[in-house]
Amino acid sequence: MFFPTSLLASAESSLGIITALYAAFVYLGLVQAVDTFVVHRFYLTLILHNLWKQRTIWHVSAQFQLPRGLIQQLLTSSASFAACISHFCQVRQV
Repeated sequence: MFFPTSLLASAESSLGIITALYAAFVYLGLVQAVDTFVVHRFYLTLILHNLWKQRTIWHVSAQFQLPRGLIQQLLTSSASFAACISHFCQVRQV
């Protein structure tokens, strides 16, 4: 997957450079490969990060080349989980 770096902020482009360097190290055998589960979670985190920065679902969908329904489902699941954690923490404080 490739998207233009002009769409990225400076912190995001730095992260992209670090990720590319890490991929090169894995390819050269200098570092062990990361489990695909971790990579998928990181990818979902990047999607949520873009939504947190108040980009529209349409924009994120185009940037990551994913269906809007999948991004909406991810957003809904994350919001539900956050509400559960918030409620749990409120109950634990009492």
